Amino acid sequence: MSPNLYWEGRMYCRFFWVETVQLFVCQAASDQRAEPGSVERGDGFHVLHRRRSAQCLVPRRPSGVPYGDIHPLFWNIKNALTLCHRDHPGCGQQDPPLLPKRVIDVGSPTNTPGNVRLHIANPGQRERYACLSYCWGGVQQYTASVTNEADLAQQIDTETLGKTIQDAITMTRDLGLRYLWVDALCILQDSPQDKATEIKKMARIYGDATITLAIADATSANDGFLGPYPSASTTGQTDNHMHPSQHPLLLPPPHKPGTITLLPMDNGASLHETDIDDTPQKYPLELRGWALQEFLLSPRVLFIIRENMYWICKTWRYQPIYQPRPYRYLHTNCSLHLNEILRQGKDMTASDFHKSWRRIFNDYASRDLSDPGDRLNALTGVISVIEEARGEKCMFGHWPSLMPSSLAWQHLYPRKIWERACADVPSWSWAAWDATCWFPDVYEKFTPCSEILGVESDGTMKLRGRLPTCTAIYENALVDDPRITTDDSWLRVVLGSLELGHSRVRLVVLLLERTPGPKDNSELYCRRGVALHELNLPDDEVRGLAATGKEITVLVQ
Repeated sequence: MSPNLYWEGRMYCRFFWVETVQLFVCQAASDQRAEPGSVERGDGFHVLHRRRSAQCLVPRRPSGVPYGDIHPLFWNIKNALTLCHRDHPGCGQQDPPLLPKRVIDVGSPTNTPGNVRLHIANPGQRERYACLSYCWGGVQQYTASVTNEADLAQQIDTETLGKTIQDAITMTRDLGLRYLWVDALCILQDSPQDKATEIKKMARIYGDATITLAIADATSANDGFLGPYPSASTTGQTDNHMHPSQHPLLLPPPHKPGTITLLPMDNGASLHETDIDDTPQKYPLELRGWALQEFLLSPRVLFIIRENMYWICKTWRYQPIYQPRPYRYLHTNCSLHLNEILRQGKDMTASDFHKSWRRIFNDYASRDLSDPGDRLNALTGVISVIEEARGEKCMFGHWPSLMPSSLAWQHLYPRKIWERACADVPSWSWAAWDATCWFPDVYEKFTPCSEILGVESDGTMKLRGRLPTCTAIYENALVDDPRITTDDSWLRVVLGSLELGHSRVRLVVLLLERTPGPKDNSELYCRRGVALHELNLPDDEVRGLAATGKEITVLVQ
């Protein structure tokens, strides 16, 4: 039995789910008044219908439905893009930007879909382009290299690409954009020099993109985001609910053809009641280290998940593409903190800067990187825009205005064995370790009693501080490497104190161990951890205690 779908005058649509899993939309009583665009709930589904033709959207192709049949998916996205360019001066980029060095030429919508190639930008060439933010999920099937760059410039065999990249090419083309930037194909993956050069351009590449496609719930480049829903046989999960389906609908006079979309509900709850930010769970892309700066730097992001797509720009925050109302955003919004840093620049107080940077850093440091050596590289774009706004140079992931408190970073899991991530990064930097690091909230109440006298290009830091006068300093020691036990020969330098309230104050002590090999006839030390020694004394007595210790100047590398 086929669905009976029609619209007559000002009618109200209802639907039912029967044993044969057929859907019916029936005409209600004529005296009921409901404007087109209203939502009515039923058993297992809610229905969304709108007055405008081709405006009812679904996130993916239902099984068996050709891609062209739901081309209206892009109407709202293109409309949001047009409105953002026209009405959002805060989102910037009114004129086409300079193209990155390499982009994928996806062709125009009228061209053959297979006509895709790598485009080497001409000097000064200005065009609009999209960027892709996604999870690699392991080694890519096909990447750009020194040896195949010329071949890719002739043509790219899209069948060799992951499904996510194929879908991104399709969406870019249908959004009316000619070029797409994808890291796997636009950076020569076997060239360390090209990688280093392009990584330094991340702020401009993503910052100048017309839109960034963020594929949030795909775990690898092979998942895709425009295809049919995965079946139970491929996912290993039981799928007892219906998938979205789309049907023709005759709209009010002049009776233009339209569509009606039926969206599944989970256990009687509508999709927007179980959306991504009503739960603490993060999507795979939100766990990827590189993806944070890709999100923060992009002026416009299309955040794509299985149930919906969300438009994000500096003016609109998480506007749903087809859901009847936006969801509540509960996660810490790092973009607001970055925007505030860029807006205030040098006028931002050290306390406010510490708070905003701590939010960004703690989010980033909790994410995963396939290559631990990219601890600094994956944040280079964010660091560069902050450097320009505040006029200070970030030193191995640390800001001079936030030192010495930032030297007291901690491992989130101090008992876990971590390895050094990069030998070129000094031990006093969090970026030296392949570990989940963080800055506790209490550091916003930090009172320094030490001073950084300078940092050399090789990372050697000159630190002036005082030795603690109390002896029980290892009581709350947080050692960077738990395989190394605390040693009385370690040098202890008081960085400052933390006010905990109720006459509780904590001394923050940096633990240093002497390393072999003199530098300029001076002793050289490396960081071994921090110690937090709590004292039940008035704050002024603690400051006095910290100030009475012997003053020393050490070199830490």
